Amino acid sequence: MVTKARVMVAVGLLCSVATWSAAQAPSHRSVYLLAGENEKWCAFRTEELWTTSKAALKSAPLVARIDYTNRRVASVFLTTVDDTGDWTIYDKYVIGKNAQLSSLERTIDLTGQMKVQESWIIKDRKAVKMKSVGRSISTNEVIPDGTVWLPTPAVITEPRGFPFWPLVTDRALEILSTGRACENQN
Repeated sequence: MVTKARVMVAVGLLCSVATWSAAQAPSHRSVYLLAGENEKWCAFRTEELWTTSKAALKSAPLVARIDYTNRRVASVFLTTVDDTGDWTIYDKYVIGKNAQLSSLERTIDLTGQMKVQESWIIKDRKAVKMKSVGRSISTNEVIPDGTVWLPTPAVITEPRGFPFWPLVTDRALEILSTGRACENQN
């Protein structure tokens, strides 16, 4: 049964979502994501909700953040942690005004050994590595390519290549209104 009180709550919720969206979208806002042990993604409206959910997991091998500027996706930060803790990859993808990926800045951190900085240009759904420099963590000396094994994850070349993209595009209103949305746990 629809009561006047339920209608008022629904209208109030819609107004607060619209106000939050309108107030935040023109300047800057972020959506926070994580994939737990079951590799199902959840998206969160605030970093606080994301942090609380992440703390409840044994491990969160995949975390991400999408930054919006002027109502469009501007960048995607994706962090991948090896199950053994031997390496972590930090990716920052930039999305151009044409809504396509334009570049990737990648840091590969081999725990205790070295860090590799890579720069990629992405155009027409193709990625070209422009630069790669590995440095010893202890001495900061350059380590020649091929000296140490590195993980080689694929470079994502279009937004729909992100495993969480359908979640943040198809369920954006749910993320804004309830604070979170998760992929079906099938």
